[in-house]
Amino acid sequence: MGMRNQCYVSAAILPIWMIGVLAVLLVGCTHTRILNVSAADARAAINERASRGDAIITLDTGERVTTSRSLHVAPDVVTWIDPASDEIRSVSPSELVSVQFLSRGRGALEGLGFGFLVGTVVGAALGAAVTSDDCFTESDPCPIGGAVVGIVLFGVPSAGVGALVGVARGARYVYKVPPPGSGR
Repeated sequence: MGMRNQCYVSAAILPIWMIGVLAVLLVGCTHTRILNVSAADARAAINERASRGDAIITLDTGERVTTSRSLHVAPDVVTWIDPASDEIRSVSPSELVSVQFLSRGRGALEGLGFGFLVGTVVGAALGAAVTSDDCFTESDPCPIGGAVVGIVLFGVPSAGVGALVGVARGARYVYKVPPPGSGR
């Protein structure tokens, strides 16, 4: 009777792996751009994006205000409805430090992709590494089978974890306004 080697990936590694992926994904994605308030196309892009959701405005005083689809950037004034008082507020564009938007859908997609990519690469490597080298034959390629099992055990769950973390964290789009006289 011949003994048959079995290819498997230890399930004990899975919880440790998920914690590692979660820690990496908690970093989140932030996309930073320069906002030239004097450029009409830049103002139009900000105003259009603001009409679709909340914006977080940071002023040079350090104040952060969350607006709800009411931000409007013009060449000489930035206006919004203050959610606390329901009054229209305005400042000079020179007082604006940044405008930030949050996209949970985009965050989910980025998290899903990043989680799947990392999980697939690490899962394939671990799956191939924990299988027996002496079972590698043309009819029974155990390291390849182990890599496939690793991809399924790590790639798919990591994609799910990544998507959930991406929804929670969201993708952040930060438009920084250069200080007056900086040449930008």
